[in-house]
Amino acid sequence: MTLNFTAIDFETANGSRASACALGMVKVRDGRIVDRGEWLLRPTDGGGFQQRNIAIHGITEAMVAAAPTWAAVHAEIAAFIADDAVIAHNAAFDLDVFRKTSSAAGIASKAFRYGCSVKMAQALLPLENHKLPTVHAALGFGGFQHHDGLADAEACANITIRLALREGLADIDAVLRLCGSTSAAGVAGTPAAAVPPAARAQRYAPRPALDRTTPVAVISAKLGGHMVSFTGDFSVERPVLQQLVLQHGGELNNHAPTRSTTLLVVGDWDAQMLRPGAVVSRSVQKAQDLRAKGQSLHIMGEAAFRQLLEAEPAGAVDDAVVDGAAAAALPPTAVAPLSLAETLPALPKRRDVKGMGGVLDMMCPADLAAATFKSEHYGVFRVAGTTFKSPVLGVRMLGHRSIENNGKPERDIHSLAVLQDEDAAFVTALTAHVPDNEFMDVLLGSVQHGDLVTAVFDALGGPFVVEGVAVFAPVADMFMLGSMVLAHRGRPGAKLSWLQSVVPAGEHALAVPEQVTAWNFYESSAE
Repeated sequence: MTLNFTAIDFETANGSRASACALGMVKVRDGRIVDRGEWLLRPTDGGGFQQRNIAIHGITEAMVAAAPTWAAVHAEIAAFIADDAVIAHNAAFDLDVFRKTSSAAGIASKAFRYGCSVKMAQALLPLENHKLPTVHAALGFGGFQHHDGLADAEACANITIRLALREGLADIDAVLRLCGSTSAAGVAGTPAAAVPPAARAQRYAPRPALDRTTPVAVISAKLGGHMVSFTGDFSVERPVLQQLVLQHGGELNNHAPTRSTTLLVVGDWDAQMLRPGAVVSRSVQKAQDLRAKGQSLHIMGEAAFRQLLEAEPAGAVDDAVVDGAAAAALPPTAVAPLSLAETLPALPKRRDVKGMGGVLDMMCPADLAAATFKSEHYGVFRVAGTTFKSPVLGVRMLGHRSIENNGKPERDIHSLAVLQDEDAAFVTALTAHVPDNEFMDVLLGSVQHGDLVTAVFDALGGPFVVEGVAVFAPVADMFMLGSMVLAHRGRPGAKLSWLQSVVPAGEHALAVPEQVTAWNFYESSAE
């Protein structure tokens, strides 16, 4: 077994990923731990030590007062890793800390092949969660000192070795192919080793092709005007689904999505594919890139595609489908999927009151919906969740905001949509997330004025998602997110249920409102 790699784990002094204060590393050779290294580090980012971080790892400013800086030990750390692939439990975080701490010290970051033991565990272990202690215990290992850099690195190595042995992965290249060695945004990385020729031949064996010599009888126009691509493995041979496209008036693109593609159907569909940073196929990535450039391109799984066409699971189309094929398959513009997982909240070129009114008219009780608002104090933000009628106000609500006034859209709403397919799955998954208070406290401690935040809050009608810019109000020592209290005096807001992500102000394109300096900023805060 030639399973060689270095496992790493960083601890940080504050919310900045340039504030490394401890590092643990474990070297593995032939599937066995052969060396260990740990360093206390004196952060030089200028942010000091935040109490939340100290509560997690126990490292204080006094403990690192005499410790070396990253610049002083970087050469030693780089020599320890040498040419190894790097494995970490949540590699996106640790590799980003490595890069940003190096950048803050004026050191060019080395490019590593790397993999993530979280992704490896998610692919192989059906657990309630895939936190480091949970996975470590599930594989039969004893307890360890969680949030100690060296102990965490050793736990990560244990997990990687055990799963590699269990799955028959003979070398680190096989591990990286499983757990996603990629170049994540802002992280220096290099691709995993190439697939051996024999495996490549098996993986890319020719797929069954659709017989185009026999004309296809068109039974509906549900996909009229749509160019459809397929990617991945499906429950039936791909030609069965391609036949459905032609039967319902669509056209086929047998290659990766292009500028003419309007629908991509993905096998082994998972809504998490559309989350930022997810490891996806080339076709899905190409579709996301095209959508980011403004192309109207829907992405959905096989189940949603079948439902779209009301087709039988085996691929046959019966008389009931023919009789019922009247409406266009894809939703009209007013309720088109918003790609919540990958696009920023944005205002349309014009406020389409009539179109939003049509959405209100067709909206059913307890529909999943999303609305984009514009506020003087909080900028542009998006709210997504289950609609409900307020027993007090007598109007329909979405999260903490009313979306209608005398049957018309509220004045601060600029777009409104009923959610379908991946957007509905994305919101459902977020609002059903089991809170991880420890993780949330760490992430919340990193929030700065102007950061792009995605968070889940609780309301009378159930949990809802808010995406927007965090706005700091020094007058109340409070962070607001779309008129919800995100944090007050360093503690989570009373209605905050889950903090999904924080993107630094310099890494997104949303306009950042000024800090709030007066008391009249509450508007309709749920607290």
